[in-house]
Amino acid sequence: MPPEETSEAVAQKTEKVGETETRPKNQKILILLPEELQKKMKGPLRNRFNALEVIVPVETFEMKEEEQNKFQWILKFPWDVPQTPDHKPADPRLVFRVQGMAKINYKKLEQTHNKNFDNLKTRCFELIESLHSRQRSSAFLKLAQRDAMLRQKIIHEIKLKKKIEHLNRSMIQVEKPYHQAINYIFATAIEQLTGVAVLDGLAIEQLTGVAVLDGLMKGLVKIMIVDDLGTRTLDGMVALNYSRKYLSFMSSSELETKFKAFKQQHLEDQEKETNISEFIFKSPDFESIDIVFFNRWNFSDDEFLVPVLLRKKTILSKQEQRKSNQNPEYIEKQIESEKNSIKQAEKNLKEVLKEINKMEKGRYQEEDEYQALRSSQKRIQKDIDRRKNRLKSLEKPVKQSDQAVVIKFDLYETFKEKQSFMDRLGDKVADWGLDSLWEKHMNPDDRFSFNKLHQMSGVAKEWIKRNNEYNRSKLFTERLKDQLNDFAGKYGMLVKESRSRAAGPGSYQPMLDDHILDSLELAVINCEILNRIEQSRENAKDQL
Repeated sequence: MPPEETSEAVAQKTEKVGETETRPKNQKILILLPEELQKKMKGPLRNRFNALEVIVPVETFEMKEEEQNKFQWILKFPWDVPQTPDHKPADPRLVFRVQGMAKINYKKLEQTHNKNFDNLKTRCFELIESLHSRQRSSAFLKLAQRDAMLRQKIIHEIKLKKKIEHLNRSMIQVEKPYHQAINYIFATAIEQLTGVAVLDGLAIEQLTGVAVLDGLMKGLVKIMIVDDLGTRTLDGMVALNYSRKYLSFMSSSELETKFKAFKQQHLEDQEKETNISEFIFKSPDFESIDIVFFNRWNFSDDEFLVPVLLRKKTILSKQEQRKSNQNPEYIEKQIESEKNSIKQAEKNLKEVLKEINKMEKGRYQEEDEYQALRSSQKRIQKDIDRRKNRLKSLEKPVKQSDQAVVIKFDLYETFKEKQSFMDRLGDKVADWGLDSLWEKHMNPDDRFSFNKLHQMSGVAKEWIKRNNEYNRSKLFTERLKDQLNDFAGKYGMLVKESRSRAAGPGSYQPMLDDHILDSLELAVINCEILNRIEQSRENAKDQL
């Protein structure tokens, strides 16, 4: 028998031994596994136990305690890396530990005339050798340890996903007031941009019973929403008659990345002092956007400030628009041509004035000739004036730069200002704990509840936090999976699960699965050997 320690021997040294539980002496064996592992291992384990002529149920850790107590041996396979008291890395062999395994001194096992018993011993030593042969490889142990870390990350991701789904369901109940508050802010912003007030069609309909088409001005401006809720807020605004094709969104992390890249690009010039608001209006990514709603979810119980960036575009005349669309080189040629034409016209005017002066000094005799010269003078002067005005227009720069305006709104205060008396009363009743009674008899519109807006703030902030955490974890696990496959391939631990050439390089999981199966089978054999030794002793007593 190999002298090395098995993972079970290592586990027995490291785990604290408590008081021996009083269990029924019925020789029954039970295996408890994590749910995911139980689904995968139940079939292969049953095949192995059938070969041993042993019956062992394979259940999950969720099995009721009263059912567990019907078994003498309970073998638990945690399938993780245990925490150590000093927080140092645990022995990687502990990934395969089986808790509750019977302790046997293999050296004292005697040869018998019982074929089944001897077969168990033979299989026991085969498994020990198989386990030792793998555990001698530091690469195998390192792979097992990292795979356990990967599983822990995946389990954490599943928990995060469930938490996110729960928050998502909570947000559905309270998100409408948030969309309504943004609608109030956009109405003010659009009026600032266009000078035209946006009619609140919903409010008018409530007062008059007449539906009002209020999407006209909402469809004339392009809006970007930065609040890390993805398309959720866009969907809410579309429900309030905003046109989806004029709405867009961006995450704050994406905006931050673009801003950092811009700052890095302009480290040596005057643009290095640009703040994020100025950057938004200089960046090509935002040149067609009129309004940027920027919500970082920084709020208190009383205040929720959100900056809204407006792009006030310069209104150009048709002539200025044509000029702005022309090639600068073409404009320069026109300027040069006009200057030359003016010089020639001034030269011609000088000649005409000279002739007129001569005729006036000699008291001209030909009236028709004199009047013709005077007409030429007026025509040339008029042409010079016209060309000078055109030259002035050509040389005048077209002022195309838009004006950037930043307005800070208090989301809470803006919402409260629009609430009706009944909306405020409904919030107050809810504070008294009578909200269910109020809803039953008054049937209030949730869109105008400040309490729900306040709840939305907290739920959304938590949702964003958990979602970011989930995305970071997902990125880490995908990277770790690639690293593990590369590592396993480097040390020849990839096993092809199909003989097809198109099956890919293979997976390291079959090797780890075999080690788990060997560990569990060895634990069962140990218990069964001890059962048969005890049974043999009982039979000997009965014969006496």
